Amino acid sequence: MFHHPLRDDAALRVLEPHHAEALFALIEDNRGFLAGVTPMTGIASVENARSSIKYALGRMGSGNGFAAGVWVHGELAGVVSLPYIHDNKLTELHCWLGESFQDQELAELACRVVITHLFSTRGLIRIQMVVFASDPRNHAVAERLGFTLEATLREGKRLPDGAYTDECLYGLLREEWGGGGNVQS
Repeated sequence: MFHHPLRDDAALRVLEPHHAEALFALIEDNRGFLAGVTPMTGIASVENARSSIKYALGRMGSGNGFAAGVWVHGELAGVVSLPYIHDNKLTELHCWLGESFQDQELAELACRVVITHLFSTRGLIRIQMVVFASDPRNHAVAERLGFTLEATLREGKRLPDGAYTDECLYGLLREEWGGGGNVQS
């Protein structure tokens, strides 16, 4: 399966069903911290995590999304995922790290690998990031990667606890990407 080094101590690897325990443990250990960051806090068991991973693998097999773990010293630290890739050459990029792994460089490196692949290999023209308004770290990552804040979707996402949060829509076009490789239009 896909494996891409990010730095000496970290790598990006596609999540596989045998990673379900690690994914659930990471979510469980960070549930409060992640509540305003990712809807993955709705994963309530190892079996839910396994189903989520299998679903992402199915999407990857059909060329329509994926989920990769960000691994630090062999421990799952977070996730970078694409829930879909539209026929009109756009996708949405998600990225989160557990609280003890908060390292914006790590998040940026993981996103940069995925963005470069999507623009240069997959030929996408647009990538979106939808960031919860309550998540300043992901706002900073999106902005450092060159994304433009395009809209705020008021009460755009219902969280697992039933509360609603605003979402901020960031966009990045292929011709704006200067962060990692030779991208041809």
